Amino acid sequence: MTTDILAMQCMLESSKHTLNLSPSYQLQRFSEIENLPIIERQAPDDQQCENVFSRHRRDTDVRYKLRPSTRFDIVNALDSSLPGAFAALIELHQRIRREPKITKAYIEFVNEYLRLGHMREINHQEVRSCSGPVDYIPHYGIWLRGDQESKLRGVFNASRPTSTGYSLNDDLFTGSTLQTHPWRVIIRRRQYRFVFCTDVKKMYRIIRIDDRDVDLQRIVWSPPEEETVRHFQLLTITYGESCAPYLSLRVIQQLCFDEGKDYPETVDTLMKDRYVDDILSEAYSIESDLHLRDQRRYLLTAGGFQSRKWITKNQHLLQTAVVYVRVLSKDDHVCTVLLAAKTKLNSIKSLQPSIRAEPRMMILPLELQAALLASKLLCTIANDLCIPSGNCYALCDAQIVLHWLDSSIPVGNSLTDDYISYIQEIIT
Repeated sequence: MTTDILAMQCMLESSKHTLNLSPSYQLQRFSEIENLPIIERQAPDDQQCENVFSRHRRDTDVRYKLRPSTRFDIVNALDSSLPGAFAALIELHQRIRREPKITKAYIEFVNEYLRLGHMREINHQEVRSCSGPVDYIPHYGIWLRGDQESKLRGVFNASRPTSTGYSLNDDLFTGSTLQTHPWRVIIRRRQYRFVFCTDVKKMYRIIRIDDRDVDLQRIVWSPPEEETVRHFQLLTITYGESCAPYLSLRVIQQLCFDEGKDYPETVDTLMKDRYVDDILSEAYSIESDLHLRDQRRYLLTAGGFQSRKWITKNQHLLQTAVVYVRVLSKDDHVCTVLLAAKTKLNSIKSLQPSIRAEPRMMILPLELQAALLASKLLCTIANDLCIPSGNCYALCDAQIVLHWLDSSIPVGNSLTDDYISYIQEIIT
């Protein structure tokens, strides 16, 4: 789901938890999307954001750490936010009791935040002894409906007013518009024959917030059956804050400035062919497409980011495995249907960035990698459905792979021999 839609959901009252926009509002949004982009002029506030961002730093694990730019005196503007956070938690508990399936999903959401180091629990002494400004952000969940299943998305409502009537978002500078207009991204890709798309995994949560500002991102949480409410600090850019789009895209820009000299071919696409966390790449040939794909992953990894959900019509970029089930009925009627399919990005180089150029690793034949993927998929499905191995058949149209799998003689390359042995072990 796009950031625009999620942003609209955040503006709804947390008690609604559903997206129910009027036709007039949807027509307005359509009109805004269809409009040609206006000339962007930098306002004094935007320069303030840039000045604050220029003092960012990078941790030892290459991830960026920065401060948001604030509009006025936070202490006087925000005042008490904890009662509103408690009220939102009570409301969340009530909803969980009405919809039990939310309980497990929400606990997993919170635990993932902790496990990945994107937030930390603070003790009672830390809660009371903080001398700086503090803001508690209410949170709740919405269901994102996908093609196969719904997924719970946690939403942080930084627009909820505190006791003074001001919210955290009232205090934060939004920054200049760095987002590329969607139709301009689409127009650019029409120049090329080969295109692939990927998104940046947890883009906001890879970027850390300076330790001096994490108390502006406190939350309270407890499962409904627990009486003790726990306090946490969110340690990364938080969706729902007005500055989040600017800060995340500004970090991507800075990554291109800092590391782009080592990956010049992909800098242009990262700067121009992106929409929120989705990035397109284009090329005139398969070879260029493969090269750009690797350059993209190297550059993102250099900033601590990961790419995922690769989409392309160019099969040279992917390994594909397909499993069919063939059923013979008592009246000798044969029915064959697609049971499962899986694709995997064709990995050519190590994803670990390096200051100096590394020698190219041995490239395994794509057909051999696809054969391993298909073997693992077939074995997994057969085990889950209790299908005897004698009723399973692995097919491959690559003669060299069939020759290797049918032979016990080593090929002479340790990596290739390991793959062959692994496949033989799975399918026998």
